[in-house]
Amino acid sequence: MTAPAASSPGASSEVLPTASGRRAATVVGRYLRDQPVATVLALLLSLAAAAAGLIAPYVLGRLVDAVDSGGGICGYLAALAGAALLTAVLVGLSTLLVARLGETLLARLRENVVDRVLHLPTSTLDRLRRGDLLSRVGDDVAQVSESVTSGLPEAIGAGLTVVLTLFGLGVLDWRLALAGMLALPAYALALRWYLPRSAPRYAAERIAVTERAGALLGAVQGLETVRAYAWTARSVDEITRR
Repeated sequence: MTAPAASSPGASSEVLPTASGRRAATVVGRYLRDQPVATVLALLLSLAAAAAGLIAPYVLGRLVDAVDSGGGICGYLAALAGAALLTAVLVGLSTLLVARLGETLLARLRENVVDRVLHLPTSTLDRLRRGDLLSRVGDDVAQVSESVTSGLPEAIGAGLTVVLTLFGLGVLDWRLALAGMLALPAYALALRWYLPRSAPRYAAERIAVTERAGALLGAVQGLETVRAYAWTARSVDEITRR
């Protein structure tokens, strides 16, 4: 019978290693190469959506000039409405394709995770913390799913918008593009400060989730023992603490 987690806090103290950013990028790149058509189509639609988003500011500038010179504005208003509709359609399609591609990659990732877990040596399993495998297959995959379906499309769209905006400024006047590029060092410094500090925090969060899952799993597996020794309050306190 398995004892509750509170009774043996030092047992099974090892956790599975966390993939580095380079390793994660390598795995994702390999999955993307296996889906070349979907990957290229998603990128092209994302590029088109970012470009369409720049039409409205351009038309708005022409509209201001037309009002200042006393010209007609109906055509510009129709162009603004058309640009808004086109942008909405392209953003929706690109988000859908990126999310669909991400879900396909996520399904492969989940299959590979389960396959690797089922083939882990028994000696490795004995050394792991309770709940580590459970949190990897459950909570960690859920985090990846959330990133793929929401964060990834937003990041791609924002990056393409920045690039196309700088290109548009350069077409108007190289000095405008230069002025826009002056903001890039601030973003680079912010990322250089943020990323090294945030990554360990996120890794620590995943370990905390592992400990929480271990406490729950230990209490459930040792339910008869918990009741027999009247350890219910002790187990609840341990789960709450974790």
